Amino acid sequence: MNLSPALEKAYTQERLSARDAQRQAQFIAFGPIVFQVSRLMVKFGILDLLRESSEGLTMPEIAEKTKLSPYAVKVLMEASLSIGTVLVDSATDRFSLSKTGWFFLTDASTQVNVAFNHDVNYEGLFHLEEALKEGRPAGLKHFGEWPTVYEGLSRLPEEVQKSWFGFDHFYSDNSFDEALPIVFSRPTGHLLDVGGNTGRWALRCVAYDPQTEVTIMDLPQQLEMMQKQIAGKKGADRIHAYGCNLLDRTAPFPKGEEFYYDAIWMSQFLDCFSEEEILSILTRAAEIMDGD
Repeated sequence: MNLSPALEKAYTQERLSARDAQRQAQFIAFGPIVFQVSRLMVKFGILDLLRESSEGLTMPEIAEKTKLSPYAVKVLMEASLSIGTVLVDSATDRFSLSKTGWFFLTDASTQVNVAFNHDVNYEGLFHLEEALKEGRPAGLKHFGEWPTVYEGLSRLPEEVQKSWFGFDHFYSDNSFDEALPIVFSRPTGHLLDVGGNTGRWALRCVAYDPQTEVTIMDLPQQLEMMQKQIAGKKGADRIHAYGCNLLDRTAPFPKGEEFYYDAIWMSQFLDCFSEEEILSILTRAAEIMDGD
């Protein structure tokens, strides 16, 4: 791995004392509990109550405000003390929000990550060992019997879809403003958007350049979702669909007189697949490229 000097120092040298390392090991051991307790501290509004209270709150006060039982509050508060999201004044038994708790409650990326991991990944991760050994999404059976999650995205429960796309869009959308000037630094009359998802990038492209056409290449199920998402939006008439299972190594990229592209775009796409699958996708992309 080629690491920057700062990263090399951070990841190749011990940074923790033996005591801190032991505590970190225990933190990992209780990871699922840490996650679920912290998630519920937000869902039940406890972290919010602590943020709004200048003097802090006692356990009985928290129980009264949340309508949770005293035992439930005790479990959550004592666990959160160990986790580090709350603090307690030992003289008054009043709890307050820590810096970690504040970020857990308010940081946008943390909120997206928690929702994604709870709604999409959590139960499936129980089968991670099986998935790694067999090279297949073994935990996906929690949602349905599909070869990959992409075939099933349109049929996932609404809350799961919301968390999936919330995660996907959060990390993709932030790069669009920087990517657009690069992609359109030369004339781009037609762009092939491989794995175009719900069409958000395609909409940005047709808005950026009023002459551009975009063809989104994706699974038919994804294209149905995409067409619903872009319906009625400005420039949607310049966004086209080409259905294809990109993991089918015999499925060619669209080519011919009606399919000519000035650029091929793969947004947050290749990192979803194995090296063999990536090679297959890039090989088929190269087959429709010219010198430019």
